[in-house]
Amino acid sequence: AEAVVLTSLFDREVNCRRAASAAFQEAVGRQGMASFPNGIYVVTTADFFSLGNRAEAYTSIASKIAKLPEYRRPIIQILYEQKLFHWDPVIRGLSAQALAAVGPLDPTWIGETVVPFLMVRSLDSKNLNVRHGGVLGVAELIRSMGADRDVLQTSLSGKTLATMLDLVNQIEKRRLYRGRGGEIMRVAVCRLVECIALARLQLDVKNQVKMLDAVDSSIPHPNEEIQQCASKALKQLLITYFPVGEKGPSDRLRTRVLQKFLQQVNTSKNPAATRGYCLAVGHLPAKLVATTTASLDSVIRALSRVANPKAKVDGEGDAETRRNAIKALTYFVITVVRSRIDQKKALYPVTPFTPEQCSRIVNALLRALEDYNVDRRGDVGSWCRIAALDGFTSLILLCDELPEEESNRLFSSLSGTKVVGGFIKQLAEKLDAVRLHSAKCLRKILLRADDLFPTIVGRQELITSLELDQLEINFGWADPELVFRRIMTAAMVNRIDANGTRDESSTSYPYYNCAISGIIISVGGKADSSHATAALLDHAKKAIGTPTTERLGRILVELFKRHNGIGRVTLPLLRSIDILLTRRCLDSLMKEGCDFCSSLLSCMEAEISNCRDIHRLFALADVASAITSALSPNASDKRSCLRFMCILLGHEYPRVRSHVAEILYLVLDEMDSNANMVSLSTLVLETPWGTDLSREDVKSFTNDVKKNLGFESE
Repeated sequence: AEAVVLTSLFDREVNCRRAASAAFQEAVGRQGMASFPNGIYVVTTADFFSLGNRAEAYTSIASKIAKLPEYRRPIIQILYEQKLFHWDPVIRGLSAQALAAVGPLDPTWIGETVVPFLMVRSLDSKNLNVRHGGVLGVAELIRSMGADRDVLQTSLSGKTLATMLDLVNQIEKRRLYRGRGGEIMRVAVCRLVECIALARLQLDVKNQVKMLDAVDSSIPHPNEEIQQCASKALKQLLITYFPVGEKGPSDRLRTRVLQKFLQQVNTSKNPAATRGYCLAVGHLPAKLVATTTASLDSVIRALSRVANPKAKVDGEGDAETRRNAIKALTYFVITVVRSRIDQKKALYPVTPFTPEQCSRIVNALLRALEDYNVDRRGDVGSWCRIAALDGFTSLILLCDELPEEESNRLFSSLSGTKVVGGFIKQLAEKLDAVRLHSAKCLRKILLRADDLFPTIVGRQELITSLELDQLEINFGWADPELVFRRIMTAAMVNRIDANGTRDESSTSYPYYNCAISGIIISVGGKADSSHATAALLDHAKKAIGTPTTERLGRILVELFKRHNGIGRVTLPLLRSIDILLTRRCLDSLMKEGCDFCSSLLSCMEAEISNCRDIHRLFALADVASAITSALSPNASDKRSCLRFMCILLGHEYPRVRSHVAEILYLVLDEMDSNANMVSLSTLVLETPWGTDLSREDVKSFTNDVKKNLGFESE
C-alpha cells in the first residue's frame, strides 16, 4: 500500500502517478480496507484527475495523506532520502516544499533525524544534486517549523540551530558557489537566508552582516533567477533584522545598503550589476528608503533615470536594466504607501510622497510605455512596456486602498484617461503577448467601481466596446481577428457634457489618437497585418464625409512629425498611409486648400535626409505615387509631389532609382499626353537607373527629367 501511494504522489511522470492511483483504487476495491488502511480516503483524495498537476500532488495532496499516521513516516522518508536528491532540480524544489508541508506533523522526528541528515548532505562537495537538495530541504523546514516558535524550540536542539545558522558561512568557506552548479547553489542559499529571516531566528550582529554580504554578492550575478531570489532574501533579511529607531537608519547602515546600491545603479558599467541593484533597491523596506524626503528623492531620481528609454549602460542600451527599474519603482511606491497606512505599528518615521515625487514616478511609467527599443533579440522594449502596464495597474489599485483625499493629493498627475489611452495603444499594436497583457490590465482597471479615483472618461462604454465584461471571450486577446475590431469601436468613445449630450469637438475623443497610433504599427508591420488593415479600412470608409477623416489625417501628420527619422514608426506609418490613399479613404483631404497633402510632403522631404533604409525609401516613393494619383490634374501640390519624386530619382542607391523610375513612368502615363510627356516617358523608361551609374551621370539624367517637368536643374 505504501509503495503504490508513494508512487502516485511523487513519481515524476503524470502517467505513472495516474497508473499507481488506478492500481490503488483497484486494490482497495478487490481486497478491502484491511490490506489498504484508509483506502477510501486515499482514493478520493489522490484521484486520477487531481494527480495530473505535479505541483499539486507534491504539496497539497501529499500533505493531506500525510495526516494519516500509517503513511506519514513513509512520505517524509522518501522525500528526504530520495526525492530531495533527484536529478531534476524542479523535483528537488517540489520535494523541499512537500517536506515543509508535512514536517510540522511530526516535528520531533524531523528535528532529531531529518534535519541533521540534511545538514550533512548540504555540505557534500562531490554531488551537486545532494548538496542543492539538502540546502533547499533545510531552508523550507526552517520556514515551516519557524511559524510556531514553541515547536521550533522543542524539536531542534541548540546545537542543531547553531549549525543551521552557520550553514551559509560554511558553504562560502568551502567555495561551493564555484564550478558546475554554482548558480543553483546561490539560488538555494538565498532561499535559505530568506527562510531564516521569515522564521525570525535569533542572529547576532556578526551573522546578520555575514548573511547580508552573502546576499549582496548574488545581486550583481548575470543570472536573472539569482537576482530575483537575492532581492527577495534581502527584503526579508532587512525587515527582520537591522533594527531602525525613531531617527531612522544609522549612517553606517544607510551607507552600506542604500547609498551603495544607488551608486551601483547610477555609475556601474556592468549591465548585470545595474539590473540586479535596480531590483534590490525596489525591494528595500520602508525603514531604509522612506525615513526622509531626501532618501525618497534619491531613489526616484536614480530609478527614473535608468528607466528612461534613452538610458545607456556603458554606452549601450540595456532593456533588462530599464525593465527592472520600472518594476523597482512600482515595488518602491507600494512599499512606502502601505507603510504609511500601517505607520501606527512602525517604530520608525515614514515620510509621505510629495505630489512632485509622484508626478516624476507617473512620468517615468508613461515614458516606459513609449519604449520601442530593439536589438538583435527583437522588440526588447516590449519588456519595459509590459512592466509599465503592471506598474500603472498596481498604482491605480493602490489608490483604492487610500482615502479619496490622499489619492487626489498624491496622484493628482495620474490621469486615468491618459493611462487607459496608453493601454489601448498597447492593445492595438503588433505583439500578441503585449496585447494580451494590456487586456488583462485593462480589465482590472475598468471593472472597478465607477466612482473610484482616478476618473476614466467613458468607462462603461469602453467596457462595452471592448467586451471586457464577457468572460467567455477574454482569452482571445492575442488573436488579431478579435482584437482590432473592438479597438476601433473603443477609439470612438467620446466625452459627454454636463447636459448628457455627446461632445463632438476636436478633443472629445480621448482614446482616438492612442488607438490610431497603435493600429498604424500593426497595419504596416512585418507580421501578418490583414486583420488590422481590415479594421482600419473599415473605420476609414465609414468616416468618409465626416469630421473623423480630418481627425485621422491630422493624427497621421502629427505622428510623422513626432517620430521623424525613427524607422520603427515611420515605415509602418508610410505603408498605412499608402493603403489609405490607394483605397481612396483620404480623398476628401486631397482637395485644393486642404493642408494635409503639403504637410505630409514636408514630413516626407525631412524623412529623406540621412535615411539609409531602402524599405523606407521604397515606401516614400509609393506614398508619393499614391498622392499624385489622388490629386486632381491641376492641383498645386501635384508639382510638389513630382519634385519630391525627382529628389528620390537622384538617390545614390540603384534599386531606389529603379523603383522610383517605374513609379514615375506610371504617373507620367496617367498625365495629359503631349510631345513633351512622350519624350519624358521615353527618357525615364530608357535610362538605366538600376545600373551602377556615376554620380555625374545620375545628376545629368535627373536634371534632364527635371527640365522636361519644368523644374530648375541643380
